[in-house]
Amino acid sequence: PNLKKWLDATYVRKRVKNNISARVIAPTSKETTSYHEHDEESLRETVVIQRDQYPIKVEINIYGKNKVAFISYQKNELIGVIIESANIFHSMKTFFQLAWDQAKKLSKQLAKNHPPPSAPEVE
Repeated sequence: PNLKKWLDATYVRKRVKNNISARVIAPTSKETTSYHEHDEESLRETVVIQRDQYPIKVEINIYGKNKVAFISYQKNELIGVIIESANIFHSMKTFFQLAWDQAKKLSKQLAKNHPPPSAPEVE
């Protein structure tokens, strides 16, 4: 099965049903634009950063009270690891907050330098 479709249909739906929000740092791509458009209904806030400057290769999920998941969706390396450790959890949460704060600044600069195309005027 298509992993992306499964994530959207199962994981995200279950997360939303349980009223669990998410914060996401994502590199620029066509998929990211579509993903970002569904933030509100997915209880998600996405910050977009430049792919060429910050080439993120794996997804990192920090969740629960002590879990950190590292997931690679690459066709040649489809793998995931979950670590249950309060110390690793708290350190990764701190690193994420640091990255989040910086990513928000970078995202504002990116939006300022590359504004979305304006809608055509209607007469």
